[in-house]
Amino acid sequence: MIPGDPKITYRVEIKEIGLEPHPYAIADIDILVGDRIVVDFRDLGVQLAEKTGSTGGGNLLRVSKNQRKAYSGGEIKTPDSNIQVPETSDRQLAADEQMIWEFALGDVEKCFGSEFAIYKGRSMQRNPNGELQLISRVYDLHGKRMEFDKTMTLVSEYDVPEDAWFFRNNSYPENMPYSVLMEIALQPCGFISTHSGAILTYPELDLYYRNLDGNGTLLRNPDLRGKTVLNEVKLLTTVASGNTIIQTHRFSLSCDGQIFFEGDTMFGYFTGESLAAQVGLDGGKKAVPWIDENASDSS
Repeated sequence: MIPGDPKITYRVEIKEIGLEPHPYAIADIDILVGDRIVVDFRDLGVQLAEKTGSTGGGNLLRVSKNQRKAYSGGEIKTPDSNIQVPETSDRQLAADEQMIWEFALGDVEKCFGSEFAIYKGRSMQRNPNGELQLISRVYDLHGKRMEFDKTMTLVSEYDVPEDAWFFRNNSYPENMPYSVLMEIALQPCGFISTHSGAILTYPELDLYYRNLDGNGTLLRNPDLRGKTVLNEVKLLTTVASGNTIIQTHRFSLSCDGQIFFEGDTMFGYFTGESLAAQVGLDGGKKAVPWIDENASDSS
């Protein structure tokens, strides 16, 4: 999707729906620009649950797949938060919260240096801002700009508010939503992509930054309210060809010295023209709704 797209359509297929122990639904969702599928979600779930007057959560249940299949059996375990606090160590600050704000809403030159002065007044990659800015600071940034044959690394931190909106509005307030975990994991990947100078490969072009692929594994589910989440990020590869740049990353989230979420992801820089010419996941072929393909004569 790019600025100027006239219409975005959401197509939702409900795969599973139920009322116990709380009303829920599981769906596949496609987002279309015209006839092209540009976003493809599978097994997206929503659940309705009572709100409480505090963030304690009461007896609310976060229903997993196994629990949906066996509502009446077994005790639902709460996440284990008995984690040892590690010793602190001296680290080199690469970007504070003000610099990250500049990356999100201000002057990117003040975050990444004079080489980025060429983007003043131009459209370029930005970090999410406001309550979706989920980086507090960046430490230990190792690797030289434009040296794409070598791995670049950083460590980011996010100070999680104890009463953050994504806890207050979640059906189970002790749990950080998976979408927020992904943002904490992926935003520093965007930071290291920009710092690497990949976008400077084509300084005359206005490039759009897009997440293309990824894998994540939730190893444990600690209570992160009021804690600081560390993210160790590696920029592994950078390939530029035909006005397009593709980068791969690895991330690892930890809290109180224990890793709880890790994975890998792929981002790319694209011109507006190349995004406009995408044919989508269906290869540009017109997809007829199932009900039309399987229509039967009524008598």
